[in-house]
Amino acid sequence: MNILELKNRIYNDFIASYDNAITPLKKSFFEQLSNSLSATFQLLYIYLDRIQKDSFLTSCTNQRVLDYFAPLKNITRKNPTKSKAIITFYGTDEIVVSLGTKVIYNNIEYVTLEDATIVNGVANANSESIDSGTVTNTLPNIDMFLSSPVIGVNNKALCADGFSGAVDEETIESVRTRTRQKFATSSFVNNDSYYKSLASELPNVKASFISSNKQGVGTFGVAILTYSNNGVPTQSDIDEVKTYFESKNAIPSYVACDYFLPTITNIDFSIQLAINDATNQESVSKLVCDYMYLTQEQGYEYSYSGLAEYLQSVGARLVSPSTTDVITIANDEILDVGIITWL
Repeated sequence: MNILELKNRIYNDFIASYDNAITPLKKSFFEQLSNSLSATFQLLYIYLDRIQKDSFLTSCTNQRVLDYFAPLKNITRKNPTKSKAIITFYGTDEIVVSLGTKVIYNNIEYVTLEDATIVNGVANANSESIDSGTVTNTLPNIDMFLSSPVIGVNNKALCADGFSGAVDEETIESVRTRTRQKFATSSFVNNDSYYKSLASELPNVKASFISSNKQGVGTFGVAILTYSNNGVPTQSDIDEVKTYFESKNAIPSYVACDYFLPTITNIDFSIQLAINDATNQESVSKLVCDYMYLTQEQGYEYSYSGLAEYLQSVGARLVSPSTTDVITIANDEILDVGIITWL
């Protein structure tokens, strides 16, 4: 009910209560009183509506996620990371390219992390970006240039593999999803949600998955999707998860865990939106990803009926796949969102 409807309802109630009231009096007194009361009630409604939304993790404001719900579960927003690579320098033998030497590519600075001595005209140095975020990732085979001249070292250097590995600051929606997952986690280990939540603490992990019977009874598997490499994990990403689990003593001695590179199956969708604009497309695509990541179970059947019902609650309709479609997910398979066609 908008404020005009509220005002008219209050006004009519007053008039109905005073059948013998003089018409000018009705207008001058009852209408002004109705205006005041309706404005007050409208403010109360807005306030209570805001309180209600902020009471639930799924509907609260972004700031409420960061300031209240995430801290409740000791979750902090992941910081952006730096890109890394090896830079090849050229110059006079025995000249040292010292730790902290800066080079530039595309107006972005990178710095060496170690001393490197030139031998046979070449020196290789592990390096990283000074700034953080995906903007510091580069293509392979790039020419880089010294920020300041170094005697005996050529001004131009080479990065054959290109800088990679940097990710942006975690989105608030990702924090919201991880918090929801943590609320579903019991206080004990040996729980799917516990392992998913633990893996998701790593900076480059976009989503984590548990295959509860990976190699038979008494075994389970852990797989991830990453922010880098278009979501496809590398062996080093999987190894990082294993190291992190071991550092937390997360796996009971009576259980065997398989950290595996998954087979990723991209599912294309057609979705009809009540309001088909860029903002709504971005929001719904994120909701589809979150729902897919949270509800699929490796080694079990997956039905799209739940997703269809969920989308209806946000003003969207799943056209394809069909709501009656069911897919069996393999033990080493992850379903990811492919191309979404908006209708």
